[in-house]
Amino acid sequence: ITPNIDSMINKGVNFTQTITCSDGTELGWASIFTALYPFKTGLNNIELSKLSPDVTSYIKILKDNGYHPYAIMPKVSSLFGVTKDFENEDLNYESDERIYNGLGQKILNKIQLKELKEPWIYFIHLLDLHVPLSLPKKFNDHKFGNNQYERMVSAIDDWIGKILNEIKLENTIVVLTSDHGEYIHETDLINSDFSRNSLSKIVWKIDSITPSFLGSVKNQSYDGIRKISRKIKSRKIQNLSPYQKRSLLNSRSDPEGYLYDEIVHVPLIMIGGELKPKIISQQVRHVDIFPTLTDLVECTIDNDVIHGESLLPLLNDSKLDEKPAYIEGTIRMKKTAEAVVGIRTPKFKYFRSRDNNIRKRHLYNLENDPLEEHNIINNNPDIVKEMEQILISIQRDDKITKNQVMDDEESKQVEEELSKLGYI
Repeated sequence: ITPNIDSMINKGVNFTQTITCSDGTELGWASIFTALYPFKTGLNNIELSKLSPDVTSYIKILKDNGYHPYAIMPKVSSLFGVTKDFENEDLNYESDERIYNGLGQKILNKIQLKELKEPWIYFIHLLDLHVPLSLPKKFNDHKFGNNQYERMVSAIDDWIGKILNEIKLENTIVVLTSDHGEYIHETDLINSDFSRNSLSKIVWKIDSITPSFLGSVKNQSYDGIRKISRKIKSRKIQNLSPYQKRSLLNSRSDPEGYLYDEIVHVPLIMIGGELKPKIISQQVRHVDIFPTLTDLVECTIDNDVIHGESLLPLLNDSKLDEKPAYIEGTIRMKKTAEAVVGIRTPKFKYFRSRDNNIRKRHLYNLENDPLEEHNIINNNPDIVKEMEQILISIQRDDKITKNQVMDDEESKQVEEELSKLGYI
């Protein structure tokens, strides 16, 4: 039940085919703020690293143009160096804070008490849709959705309405998006709940109180129980389609890290200012967001070496070439994991191992197979060659920015935060 999001869609611009650069938050932040793909930001999917000081953030660009940048982001964001250009010292919150246990009111207070100096930009990153979900009692009802995920979306929509009520849309642009997608482990296709009361969720709760020095024991136990849980679930869903099985069994933290659309196809809605209602079905990318915003507010830009581009022509009913979207798996903390990279066009999705172009290869025809159930890699060598050339050209045209590797203390802090979020 999303009256506020629906209103944004009806009154604003809805980009229905938006692709993020990664299945993970940290790489997503870096790319959104810089309009660069991760390998140019100093962050990478090889090791724990942080935003390069040599890379210009659009937050700084807006700041140089007289804007006051504020944010509310999880604590781990500062450890990755993506918050350095924001002005407020209270921008970080703990990983267990949610919009319904005080965070929402903190956001409203900033706006209501006029703590934001104009002109401002306020970047809000919520964890309410991050598993395990913690539903407010009011919304834990079937009328708000068939499963916990849908009900949590309904709950978030309620707060979106509260925030929008405090915003003057005639002179403010509001952007709603997600850093990445998620597998939703619930379905009405079978008489079973694959999220609540699952073995993996019990382990997650134990995980949150397990001391960090027992990390290796915890990881082995978690992996073992997950394998048992997966086997049990697999027996129950033998007759489901590949897409349905994937939705129920896969996780973003899986070592494979396959880049299906559930993970990289995200919402993007813009409303306010002089924006007119419009649905744009053309493929766009997360790296296009800030170039578009700075164009809309007529900022002076001294940063033209980017991967993103302004979508202003599409907003003005002009043509804009559809560019391939580069995608890569996020940091995999397990040594056995093998990161993937890929390319998505409106017609095809291609991804493979980052370090070996003949391993973990996948190719899908998105027009004929939108659920990505049939890997056609072996029967289409010409398409594979074309997609591989696009991938290599994106990586080759730009000198990869030197990784800003974290020191031992920084890595320890990040690992502790990622552990709280269930990634380790």
